[in-house]
Amino acid sequence: MTAPQKTAKSTEKKKGEQNKWRNLRNNLLLFCASIIICLLFLEIALRLLGTTTPGDIFAEPVMLQRSNNSILIYEMRPDFSIEKPGNYTLFTNMHGFRDYNHSYEKPAGTYRIVLVGDSVPFAVHVPLEKTYPKLLEKQLNDADPSPHYEVISLAIGGYSTRQEVELIKEKGLRYDPDMILVSYVLNDPITSPGPSNYFERYKPGKNGSEEQASKPCLVYTFNITMPCPIYRALHQSAIVIYLFPKVRNVYYNLQEDFYHRAHREYWDSVVSSFSQLDNLTKPQIRVTVSIMPLFKDFDAYPWKDVHAKVSKQAKKEGFTVIDLYPVLKDYPEMEIREYPEDIVHLSEKGHQIVADALTQRLLKQMNGTRVESKE
Repeated sequence: MTAPQKTAKSTEKKKGEQNKWRNLRNNLLLFCASIIICLLFLEIALRLLGTTTPGDIFAEPVMLQRSNNSILIYEMRPDFSIEKPGNYTLFTNMHGFRDYNHSYEKPAGTYRIVLVGDSVPFAVHVPLEKTYPKLLEKQLNDADPSPHYEVISLAIGGYSTRQEVELIKEKGLRYDPDMILVSYVLNDPITSPGPSNYFERYKPGKNGSEEQASKPCLVYTFNITMPCPIYRALHQSAIVIYLFPKVRNVYYNLQEDFYHRAHREYWDSVVSSFSQLDNLTKPQIRVTVSIMPLFKDFDAYPWKDVHAKVSKQAKKEGFTVIDLYPVLKDYPEMEIREYPEDIVHLSEKGHQIVADALTQRLLKQMNGTRVESKE
């Protein structure tokens, strides 16, 4: 083979390799473009169908303000209102709680129950009069008009048990309560990431402004951290929100679920909070802890051991315990969920069921004396 022939053959071979890599690159680009287009159409479809409601988790939470108390982190703005879908107004009272106005001074002939909890009793998507704290108040008075009962809700979305006890210490005791009703949900060992992400992501700046900090975001469900811009973008995707419960279920089947892990890694916080609550309230104020189940797998409920653990610790401090799992397990899960994928928040029917159960149990306790002995 002559030199020119060798050169021509070499050139042809190089062109063949270049064409091969060019075709591979083009095919990869076409594949990626197809995936992006499909995801874009899926994102649009999910949004149009209303299957999910993506939102900006770092948008300023208009109902909240930074607290001067480092444990509370945030609190609600007093005398604030906003119109919500469903033709009702979400509002806070003069003390910054989702309830009607109550003076700190207790009227004569009144039995006061101060309720603390998170987003479950707060119930942002349920009209106030249909939430179980207000239903409980009405039903107690209908069943037993003397004394007059007040159920004062201090529930704030995202609060942990530690924050709730701190709130009782800071504000709850001012109402001179006869009973503290703790609404315990299985994510309560930790502060929920929603509003705390904003207030921990931003720090107080000059003239009351909020300046951005460089703290990464913690994804509680998977116990990992990631850059907050990525976390923010994911939370604004309808696809991610739609797929998240399904991925979470697979993850939980492969290893310890979030709720068991929270009660293992953060259990000391619950123990110390219950102990502090006991010291704050004894001997005059009765404490009742209601334990809210997760609305999932009622037939083979996997969190009975968590309920038992919380119940045992509460009783050790002399608290009365009302476990709501035996009450709610007889109802179809979808009927008591606020929306289909939500295993934590109650529908209006769920609020009514809980109010009925609490009314019956509390009326039986009201004339008794608080348990003082430790188990």
